[in-house]
Amino acid sequence: MYVIGNKVINSRRFVIKSIYYLIVLFSSLVILGCSSTYTIKDFSSKEKFYDDFNNSAKYKNINITLLNDSSFSGPYGAIISDDSLLTIESIKHRAKLERSSIKEIKDYYKTDFAHPLHLIILANGKEIKGNDIKILPDSSIEYTKWENVYGEKISLKKVKEVSYKNHWLGIPPGFLIGAVSGIATAFTIIIVIIKAFKPSDTQPNDFNLPIIITPYLYSLIGSIWGYMNGYTYTYQFNP
Repeated sequence: MYVIGNKVINSRRFVIKSIYYLIVLFSSLVILGCSSTYTIKDFSSKEKFYDDFNNSAKYKNINITLLNDSSFSGPYGAIISDDSLLTIESIKHRAKLERSSIKEIKDYYKTDFAHPLHLIILANGKEIKGNDIKILPDSSIEYTKWENVYGEKISLKKVKEVSYKNHWLGIPPGFLIGAVSGIATAFTIIIVIIKAFKPSDTQPNDFNLPIIITPYLYSLIGSIWGYMNGYTYTYQFNP
């Protein structure tokens, strides 16, 4: 029990109400879903649907769910070709650049001044940098090159849906829900004070800080949760 002056506030009820609004905050974020779902019916043709998928899911960290409810991830995305889903894989290998294709070589440093990194500026303006670059005796360059290749091929008849998340897009709705929940909780605190004190009583300053910081705290919590939950894009092929 809180005793302020000659007034008593039921602390248990106050705590329960605060926990209740926290639950509402997180539940609202989960229920909201922060997602967009697309099917072929949302497009004028199957080709338009496939094109939108290829432009969106390529090079994204996707999750593929099959009709038998098994699922697996594709860290480099996928594309659709000939009514099949082609996963993208990234492989690396050592590549070599001849001196004639190199315009300039610059050294730069991060933290280890004893081991500089190299910046290679090619004749076409492209830049290659990193600590895996090796300058050979003939002034040619050897470096690690990543290439994307197509891996597993899955018939779309077996694919239930493909989804991926954009974590940054989850922040605005999370912030908004957190702010609204924080204001609601602050309002509850005010109601508790009004019920505990008569109009002639002097309002206690002990609750001023919680009232002020609650919306900001909930907004921060909502933003963090929104980022973690992300905004999910789902393409359903056999809903």
